[in-house]
Amino acid sequence: MTRPEASDLTPGPDDPISAPIPSGSTLEPAGDLRTRAGFRILIGGSPLTITRLSPAGADLVKRWFAGQPVGNGRAHQALARRLSGNGMANLRLPTGSGRQTGLAVVIPVKDDPSGLAATLDHLLATTSTSELAVIVVDDGSTPPIDIGDRPVRLLRRSRTGGPGPARQTGLAEVDDPVVVFLDAGVIAGPAELHRLAALLDDRTMVATAPRVRSMPTRHAVARFDSRRSPLDLGPADSLVGPGRPVPYVPTACLVASTDAVRSVGGFDPALRYGEDVDLVWRLGRIGTVRYQPAVEVGHSPRATLAAMARQRIAYGSSAAPLAARHGSAVAPVRISPWSLLVFALAVFGRPFLAVVTIIGTGLALRPKIRPMPDLTVEALSLTARGHWYAGLSVLTAVVRAWAPFLAVVALVLPSQRRRLATIAAAGFARRLLDGPRSPEAAAVDVAMGVVDDLAYCGGLWLGALRQRSLKALAPAFTAWPKPARSQPVRARNGQPDATRR
Repeated sequence: MTRPEASDLTPGPDDPISAPIPSGSTLEPAGDLRTRAGFRILIGGSPLTITRLSPAGADLVKRWFAGQPVGNGRAHQALARRLSGNGMANLRLPTGSGRQTGLAVVIPVKDDPSGLAATLDHLLATTSTSELAVIVVDDGSTPPIDIGDRPVRLLRRSRTGGPGPARQTGLAEVDDPVVVFLDAGVIAGPAELHRLAALLDDRTMVATAPRVRSMPTRHAVARFDSRRSPLDLGPADSLVGPGRPVPYVPTACLVASTDAVRSVGGFDPALRYGEDVDLVWRLGRIGTVRYQPAVEVGHSPRATLAAMARQRIAYGSSAAPLAARHGSAVAPVRISPWSLLVFALAVFGRPFLAVVTIIGTGLALRPKIRPMPDLTVEALSLTARGHWYAGLSVLTAVVRAWAPFLAVVALVLPSQRRRLATIAAAGFARRLLDGPRSPEAAAVDVAMGVVDDLAYCGGLWLGALRQRSLKALAPAFTAWPKPARSQPVRARNGQPDATRR
């Protein structure tokens, strides 16, 4: 598999990409993409972007979304890259485009022989060592891991270093162009791994990850963890990166270019937790990382409340070290100042001013989305939805990051206790908005969600104290939405320019 040169890799989601799209690839609209004025206006992506096209450009995008392959013309490819790069559309490579190259699978394990056995037995059941080179790294298990007579290479570390250094030990032994990082206990077959590896035929792609679904169980805690697993990032296909719908992917299962991983230095040995997020974000600086939920793998959920809480504390503790490396990428909430103002006015009993602010920001949006039918209605609708989702993200941050602040304010200002309690209750109950369920399931979700949120919050503050920095607690302020832009598609062979005039 030919890997991209540095000049072919995208430096960011807003920059055009020079690497050609594989022949026969198609473009599908993202689930949240909205089209207006006969595809002249495209609204969607992350961050929310408004793109304007000429009639020729609109017709081109309409034909792509109907299944016509993206052409080889440079301008057409630039437009397709732009739409896929900002999250408005998903690029689909032709079936069978992936080269059946050998993959190296690196599995770190520490004191989990049963989880490792389940992973290896499923992985090796329908494959051969010529297709997959499997490397197990025993990270100082007691007693040492025994792999029996399985055709697997076993490396032992004399001292426990954590999953990052263990994966790094395995990475050093990889000779294949594609490396798969797989956790013990994850159930993935070679077919799923090859489907993900096929995506790397897009020369801008440096890593891909599947959806990690929790396996069915009868335990109440495990059922909650299966619905709320931090490893399960949902059903929506997405590019991965800070500020996107899928900000990171875990290395519970990650398929990546070996050269790309090595070029960014692999896993940071100083990170005990969050080492996978750190690697994925560094990979995103040199190429594209995609979350591909059409491919699913299995994972055992936490079976006890204590185990779930320990996991959430560990994940929370990674935020401060990540903030030291990646700044506001770890912010507990990304919000525009206007949305924060609307939230504050509503919370502190100024609903009229909150509505006036919503209307004002909606009217200010009108020039950015011309031409469009029902311009004012559309602008107000977009604005109201943006403020609503921003408010939900603030409620999440309140209970998962800022709960100690609320407690201190409640002690200092007794007059605000009822209001602060209402805000906290709304934050804990936000999960009820996810969809219908039985009263019993709803009660379990809220009750265990309190443990989930507070455990993560406790871990976040523990990490902040260790780091001696509150950077991981600070919100990130953004502009919403991004200004409308016209996307050029230059004239070729007498065809009209697709840029809006």
